Amino acid sequence: MRAFRSVILCWLVAAAVVVQAQQATGTRIADQGARIQVWALPDAAQGATRLAAVAAGKKLNGAETKWEVGGKEARVRLHTAKNEAGETVATVTAFYPAAVAVLAVEIPAKSYGAAQAWIMAFFKGLRYKG
Repeated sequence: MRAFRSVILCWLVAAAVVVQAQQATGTRIADQGARIQVWALPDAAQGATRLAAVAAGKKLNGAETKWEVGGKEARVRLHTAKNEAGETVATVTAFYPAAVAVLAVEIPAKSYGAAQAWIMAFFKGLRYKG
């Protein structure tokens, strides 16, 4: 495995609780039933593969948007799907090509509106080091 091109730092919401942590990946649970996932990947191909896996079986809502984060591009998408209980779940993903990182927030759609501010702050809070 090649060395990562950058180190990423991202700030999680205060209520986030670690449920799984491994080198270069992690899952947290936050307010409003949100599940936060972070992946640091060795190359762009693996970043694209991870994005495809997160989006599998979900409907893309709207077009991909591009944000400037830390002076570099982030590509943000919103997907929705039904869970096993028949409830709609929103999944917001951000891909950071310069860091080869993928961040995802999965949250019940009914909570998405109230969570948008912290989700945006989380995605825009990523910092590059290296």
